[in-house]
Amino acid sequence: SEASDVDKRQGINAEYMGFQMLPLYLKELNSLKFILGSSSPARRDLLEMIGLKFEILPSTYAEDLPFEGFAPGDYVKEIVRNKLVNVIGLLNCLLYTSDAADDTPWLDLG
Repeated sequence: SEASDVDKRQGINAEYMGFQMLPLYLKELNSLKFILGSSSPARRDLLEMIGLKFEILPSTYAEDLPFEGFAPGDYVKEIVRNKLVNVIGLLNCLLYTSDAADDTPWLDLG
């Protein structure tokens, strides 16, 4: 239908506008330390494409959680939560055992 086509174009336009506005915030974002908690080349390439500075510390969490008892969305949230907890643990180990600890906030992008 014509209305749904307009809605789709507006959605794409809104996403494009978001990317256009990103340079306005990039300096502030790059004052933070971001961690990509994934070894995905596609995620790395996307963050590099938008100019975000980050470090890679892939999660070592084995994604073998059984599906039983989870709604699909809840399953994904649980996997993400477990990966985040894993990366935070890895980061804490690295910071505790090195001179890299400082007061700069970190954000995990896994």
